[in-house]
Amino acid sequence: MKKFLATCLCFILLVCTTLSVSAVEPVNTIPENHELATFQVTVGENGTHTIVPYNTDLKQVTGPYWQGSVNVSTGKNMKVHVYIDSYAFGSNQVDIYVKPGSSAGALDSRYKVATWTGTGHHWAELAMGTTYTSYYVMLWGAFNGSGAIYTEP
Repeated sequence: MKKFLATCLCFILLVCTTLSVSAVEPVNTIPENHELATFQVTVGENGTHTIVPYNTDLKQVTGPYWQGSVNVSTGKNMKVHVYIDSYAFGSNQVDIYVKPGSSAGALDSRYKVATWTGTGHHWAELAMGTTYTSYYVMLWGAFNGSGAIYTEP
């Protein structure tokens, strides 16, 4: 009798486990064109909250050369990310310059923050804890690629 009850109990467990597993929905994949975003959530003492994107794009960057003014809030970390497919016009590197304010004299070596060589993903910190609201940024070197200048909190 004990063997019969044990067999029945095993059968019931097997059937219940199989039913619960088969009831699970399949995981859908994220479509290719879907963009995921990271958010910063701040909750105040009285329960109020704000949700903001973690990274904020300021300007789109495309080759072969890119330069322009970028407006940014103070206290942000301004960075650049570019995917370089190839180089053009005999170039083999890109120098990154960032100067507070205007473009006058921006190609000076004291404003150079990075040099990129090779293809693929490249990043650079342009200004950490920004103290100005306008920066002139130059990606100096003929490249084929694209990316963005962005901020992080």
